[in-house]
Order: sequence, then C-alpha cells, then structure tokens
Amino acid sequence: MTVPDAPTLYFELAPYSRSDRLFWEQTLARWQAESAAGVRLAAKPDEADCIVETSVRQNFTGGRVFTVAPDSHYHRRPADTFAWDGQDQPTGRLPGLYCSLSRRIFDATRHRTFRYPHRYNEFVALAPLHEARHLFGFTGSVTSPLRARLFDRLAPAARTGRALLRATAGIWGQIFTAGSAAAKESYLADLRACKFVLCPRGNGTGSVRLFEALETGRVPVILSDNYVAPPELAAEPCVVRIRERDLNELPAILAAKEADWPALAARARSVWENCFSDRVVLSRIAAGLTAIRAARRTDERWMPLLFPPRVLPHLAVCKLKQLSVRFRSAGKPRPAPAPAIP
Repeated sequence: MTVPDAPTLYFELAPYSRSDRLFWEQTLARWQAESAAGVRLAAKPDEADCIVETSVRQNFTGGRVFTVAPDSHYHRRPADTFAWDGQDQPTGRLPGLYCSLSRRIFDATRHRTFRYPHRYNEFVALAPLHEARHLFGFTGSVTSPLRARLFDRLAPAARTGRALLRATAGIWGQIFTAGSAAAKESYLADLRACKFVLCPRGNGTGSVRLFEALETGRVPVILSDNYVAPPELAAEPCVVRIRERDLNELPAILAAKEADWPALAARARSVWENCFSDRVVLSRIAAGLTAIRAARRTDERWMPLLFPPRVLPHLAVCKLKQLSVRFRSAGKPRPAPAPAIP
C-alpha cells in the first residue's frame, strides 16, 4: 500500500532501556526494508511530520491520567505528536493509535484502533485448515468476570469436543515474552486447533489474540462490548462479533457460520497480510495518522481543558473495579491452572 504524501515518521525511543531501544531500532529497520510504500523514517524529531511515542505513560493503572509526561514531544508539538499505545488501560490523552482504548473515551477525531506494536509470539504463522478440529476455543487466564463466565457457560460445548477451553495462570508472562518457547508453542497449538478463536476482554478491552488469529488464518470472535475494532476489519468482514450478554448463544451462533468458515479464514489471513503485517505496518501507521489529522476538529492545545471531563466517568469506573477486585480477592488463595477441556 502506498500512502499519497505519506508523512515522515519519527519514533521516539529515548525512554527505553539500551536493550529495548536496540530491539526497536532493529524492528524499525526491518519494517522499512520490507515496506513497499516508501514511508520515510526521520533520524530527528524536528525532521519529522509526525512523532510517534510508543512508551506512553498515560494509563489508569498507576500512570498519568490527566497530564502528559514532561519529556513528551506533545508539549512542544501537540498537533504532530501521536501515541502508539499497547497498554490495557490507556487514557487516550494523546491522539494516536490504540490497541485497547475503551469505547467510552474513544474519540474518532483523535484516535484509531490498530495492532499491537510488537508480535509477542514468534511462532505464529499461517496454519493449514485441516488442523482446526474444534469449532471454537480460548486459551488464557481469567482476568475479567467475562472470562470466568466463559469457562463456566461454555464448558458443555468443551466436554463434547466442539470447543477447546484451557485456563492458564500468568499467560502473558509465559507466552508473550521470550521466557518460554514451550509455552508459546503450546498456546499456538491451541490457536491452530480452533476454527473460531474467542477474543474476550480481559484486563483491557482489546486482545492480542485478534491479530494472532488473523495471522494464523483463523476467525476471531470479539467478545468485548467496549472494544472499538480497527476500521480495516469493517471493510472486509472476517471477524464475528458477539455481545457479552449473548455468551450462552455463542455455540449456536458459530455453528450456523461453520459452513462459511473456510472463506472467512481466507479473508482473515488476507486482512492480516494487507492491513497488519510487518510488510505494511509503517504505511498503515502513516495512513492512520493522516486520517486523524484530517478528522481533527479541535486544536490539541485545548485538550488540557476538554479532556478531564471526558475521562472522569471512566476513571471512576476503573477505580471502583479495582477496589472490587481487591475486596473479592482479599484472603483468597490463588487458583491453580485448570486443565484443558477436553
């Protein structure tokens, strides 16, 4: 994909450790080498049309909520500085690309949903269709009430072999880092074994499974009412979206779509290649930031006044949820990982 008049991008890497900065530099060089769009990367922020900050310190769980970090380029160039934020609980304070920004604070004139900055499981790749022997499945930890209900209400389908449900403890630490190749391969084996991959909300509204399913050639099932899907998914139907309250009907809904699964899976892989793969990631970032600039209706210099009232209700909900979780978990032993069903 070629972006007409694509902006020159600068990725700010100063907040990272030396090793993380080196990793980012190598990743950016590879993306640029693989890109067919000719998106230019600037060596200095003053040489760039758009500054992309990926180490974002605005979040509801221990970060800044209303203010921007003092060393952010946003203070000097608010119209040209954008976030690429993969956190679970982002505030949306900066304009830019988000992976898990709640619909309650998502602003189409300032935000776009996009893939996660890094692909955390290097074993994810296109899988043959014949490996999918279960209608649907989910492998992950119980990080939200929805996920707890999922394991409870979908257990009958799992016992018949129509579904694969595997509860794990600390899946993020095991799989989405370089710590355990075996854990990553086990997770991927479960992903490949399912036609439809459930992507329920957890700590955040988004799920990396959505993009891993697309890349694998499996059909993602979004179970997250407040998740704003990337605009690219609306143009090419390759995902299934089911309301959280309809969880009980999920097996019947997916059974009705099973005959269409091969076509949906092919579309899913095509969308990954054309919209989210490393080959196009820089051009898609450029296109997303260009779209935000075109949609902008309010000068960013007004955001210190306009942003707090917009985010306050969501902040209150987050704090109440945190208190509720602490209250319920006080004194309770940590549950052991559950076996797969079946």
